[in-house]
Parts: sequence; C-alpha cells; structure tokens
Amino acid sequence: DFLRKLCRELGCVVPPKRKGPAFEEAVELLISRQLPVFIDEIEKLPTLFLDLVRDLSDLSATPFVLVGEEELVTVMKRNRRVWSRTYQHVEFKPIDVGDVLIYTKQATGLNLDPKVASIFHQSSDGDFRIVRRDILALVQYANAKGTTEISQDMAKAATRAGLHG
Repeated sequence: DFLRKLCRELGCVVPPKRKGPAFEEAVELLISRQLPVFIDEIEKLPTLFLDLVRDLSDLSATPFVLVGEEELVTVMKRNRRVWSRTYQHVEFKPIDVGDVLIYTKQATGLNLDPKVASIFHQSSDGDFRIVRRDILALVQYANAKGTTEISQDMAKAATRAGLHG
C-alpha cells in the first residue's frame, strides 16, 4: 500500500497493484522528477519501510527527508545501513518570542508588541503548533472586533480559546 500511495503522490494515476511493479514504477517516477521526497511520521511504520526508502533512494538518487518525533533517530540508528546514508540530522527546538513576532507578521500581517508575543510564547511553552493555533484564534478575534491593534487582553483571550495540556 505504501508503494501504491507513493506512486499516486508522484503522479501515477493507476499505480500497479503488485509490490514489484509498484516499486519499479516508483523508481522511474522518482528518477524523472528529480525532487526530494518528504515522509512524515515514518517512525510509526514497521522498520522495513526504512529499508524500502533506502532502496528507493539508492536506485533513484532521490533524497528522502524523514520527518518524525524523537524516536525516529533511535529507529534509524538501529539500522546501520540506513543511518550510514543519513546526511544530516536536524532537531527542532522550541520557538522563542522573536519567532512568534516574525511568524505572526509573515502569516497574518499583524505587528505584535513583544509583550503580546510573550503571552503566546508563555502559553505555548514554545510549541509552534500551539502558537499557530492561538494566532489563528487571535486573527478571528481581531476580525470580529474590526481591528489590527492587538492588546494583551486580546492575546490572553486567544490563548484561552485553545486547548492546553
């Protein structure tokens, strides 16, 4: 199923049903595209999928970017043939107040006061997904009020609107 879905994502309208032909089709499509492939949450799949991705990458010279949680590195290190082909390990750290300011400006056009941005930062513990969700709530709140002037009270209301652990 993984190979068929990959073929579909690569533009094959009717992917082959059998594993061998689907693998061959995927390699051909990867060679013709010459673009990196991003796979999210691969650590949740059986480890044999890492071998499959390794083989696809070797045969097509396509870079695969594997995105996952902390355990992905451990899973990859257990498979020496996969880990030895890994070119770079990037670990994302929590965002800071400056990141909140930049993200909000670029995503919404709103200029936040650093004190307002710190409300979002503190509420999220630096988790970008929570900041994104809370900024969306802020935009909806600001639109309802018909304003682009964001107060600390508005920021607090936006952060209260979301779920927090």
